[in-house]
Amino acid sequence: MQGTYRWLTAAIFGLGVLAPEVARADVADSALDAVLGGEVVLRSRDGREHKGLLRAYTHESVTVGDEGVSRADVLEVKLVTAPRVGEDELRSAVGSRVVARLRDGSETGGKLLSVAGSALTIVGDDSIVRTVPRGELRGLRHRALRRTFGLELGMLPSVMADVDVGLFRAYVSSTFFFPAVTSGNIWGFSTGAGVGIPIMKSSPALKVDVLGHMNVLGVGSACSSCGYPTAHTFAMGVAVGVHSTLDSGFTIGVMIPVIGYSATPNYHGTTNTAVGYYFISSAVSMAIGYMGYRF
Repeated sequence: MQGTYRWLTAAIFGLGVLAPEVARADVADSALDAVLGGEVVLRSRDGREHKGLLRAYTHESVTVGDEGVSRADVLEVKLVTAPRVGEDELRSAVGSRVVARLRDGSETGGKLLSVAGSALTIVGDDSIVRTVPRGELRGLRHRALRRTFGLELGMLPSVMADVDVGLFRAYVSSTFFFPAVTSGNIWGFSTGAGVGIPIMKSSPALKVDVLGHMNVLGVGSACSSCGYPTAHTFAMGVAVGVHSTLDSGFTIGVMIPVIGYSATPNYHGTTNTAVGYYFISSAVSMAIGYMGYRF
C-alpha cells in the first residue's frame, strides 16, 4: 500500500513537471513555422483569443503583434492572412543574393545563408552576418550580382569592353566591320568614362549613362600609288545611353553621341575642324547598340 502511494506521488509530481511540455505539444513548431509572419488567431486555455501578426516564438512564449502569450497556454492557431513570403519561396532562395524588406520599411540585403525556425541568416556585402526575424519579414526579392566587367558586341559589328562599378562607368570600343569592308582603309576606336545612374530603386541594374568620350578615326587613301597620307581625326564629346544587366549576366544597352567636336590635322596641308566628323567618327568607333555578358 505504501509503495502504491509512492508511485502515485511520483506520477503526480511527474505530470506537474511535464505539464508545460505536454501543453506546448498542442501546437508544434512546424505549425508555427508555416504561419510565421502571417495574421493569426491564437486560442489559449482560458478561452481568450489573441489576434495579430505572428512575429516570433520560442519554447516559452509566442509573440502576436506586440503581445506575448505563454506557449504553455496556446491550444490552437488559426491562420487569418497568409504570410507575405511563403516557406517554399524562402527555401528556394537559400544561397541566392536577396533583399529582405521588413515591417518598419527598412531593407537588409546580402546572400541568404539559411532559413531556420523563426529567423533568416543573411551575410551582407560588408561580410557581416545578420539575423532577420521571420515575423518581421514583409517581402523578399532577388538581387543581381555585383557584376562589373563586361564584354559586348556592337550593332555595327564592333567589340567593346566596359566597367560598371557603382556610379562609375567606363568603356573602350573598336570596330572590325569598317576595316574588313574597306581593306583596312577606315578604322577607329573610342574610349570614355562617366557615370551610370540607377533609374529605379527596385531595379538598380537599369542605369542611365552620361559619358565624356574621345574617338580616333583613321581614313587611308584608296589610291595606293597617290602617296596620300592617312588622315587621322580626333574627336571629343558627350554621349548618353541606357543599359541593364540581368541576374544571369546578360547585358544590353545603347550609347548615343550627343554633342562634340573634331579636328583632322594635316588634312591636305591644313587642320580641318568640324562637328560632322565627330558624329562620323562616333558611328565608326562606338558601339551604338550592344549586347554581351558581364562578369
